Amino acid sequence: LAHSADDMSPFSIRRKQIRKVLQGSDLLVDIPHTIFAVGGSWRNVGAVHMMLSNYPLGVIHAKALTRLDLDRVIEAAEGARHHKSIRHRLQRVAKRRYNSLLHVSLVLDTLLELAGLNEAVISAYGLREGVLAEGAMIRGDGLIDSVNLFLRLPDENRAFGQALFAFLLPVIEQLNLSKTLMQAICLMADAGGR
Repeated sequence: LAHSADDMSPFSIRRKQIRKVLQGSDLLVDIPHTIFAVGGSWRNVGAVHMMLSNYPLGVIHAKALTRLDLDRVIEAAEGARHHKSIRHRLQRVAKRRYNSLLHVSLVLDTLLELAGLNEAVISAYGLREGVLAEGAMIRGDGLIDSVNLFLRLPDENRAFGQALFAFLLPVIEQLNLSKTLMQAICLMADAGGR
């Protein structure tokens, strides 16, 4: 969202306050290549963007939100102050987090700006699951990670699924099937055998 340097609107003042706080934060000392947004407020921003863009999937895990995407959420949250229909659409998705939607979006956008990054990756899990997942086999693929975490696959089940996938890989490639989807199916193949 472009605003002039002398813009003193409430929106501009909020953004300046957020920037001031973040610039003095240790968050910007050792900036990772990817920011993973973990927690309900971030999931909420992602869910609102999915609604605004008619995102065809209902899965938010590993969805990247660009600064342009955040601008769209910020504009909608700002517009909701004056347009009842937009406000109702946002409230349906954001529910109890509606009142923090604008601020959370501004914080994430400003953090990305100061970090020199263009996007953040939304996690469908919360901090508790993130701590539990630290020891799990997380590879950065939303579907595979979700299968591993949701089913809490023990090593032997995961090994069976990987072996099955390796066995079927020539057929999967010949039929031009989605490798990720087929790998997820293979990982779930032995899930009931526990």
